[in-house]
Amino acid sequence: TPDVTWKALYKVESKEEHIEKYVIKGRFHESVSQDILKSYLIVEYIIAHSYCHYPMYDEALKKALTMVEMSIKLQCKAYDIPLTYLNKNNKRKNYPLGQLIDKIIKLGYPAELKNKIDRLREMRNIFLHPSRHSFGMGMLRSPFPAIINTLNQIFLPLSYFHEKETKVLEIKAIEKQLN
Repeated sequence: TPDVTWKALYKVESKEEHIEKYVIKGRFHESVSQDILKSYLIVEYIIAHSYCHYPMYDEALKKALTMVEMSIKLQCKAYDIPLTYLNKNNKRKNYPLGQLIDKIIKLGYPAELKNKIDRLREMRNIFLHPSRHSFGMGMLRSPFPAIINTLNQIFLPLSYFHEKETKVLEIKAIEKQLN
């Protein structure tokens, strides 16, 4: 049975319309980890099922936001960046996500990617550390396209960003000569 919220707030008349409007398909390039592809498929299923229980949409969003953390950790492993350290008591501790993000960005990823990741991390923290019960946050504006784009960028090879920066510098040099 459909959750009446979809019809009352969003004028969704059928499950097919819900899927068409709200299930954002994950389109990922070939370098994106299989773990991410499999996880995002679950996100799509949860969104589809939210037609019957509206709060499931937020559960899909939570899962998608934790995938950003997963992608950072997968990239750390790919670049041999340790996920843990020994503290002063010689106990193994996990690096905070913010430090792992900084380590990845320092490899040569653009600062704009860090800003995107940080915004998604803030949203994730709101969901994972709630101060009260709520639902529907994800519907203010669908965050799924931004999540998909950020996941794709995290898995782009560093050479992509270097080539892009070189082209920008070449264009600026030509522009300077024309002025």
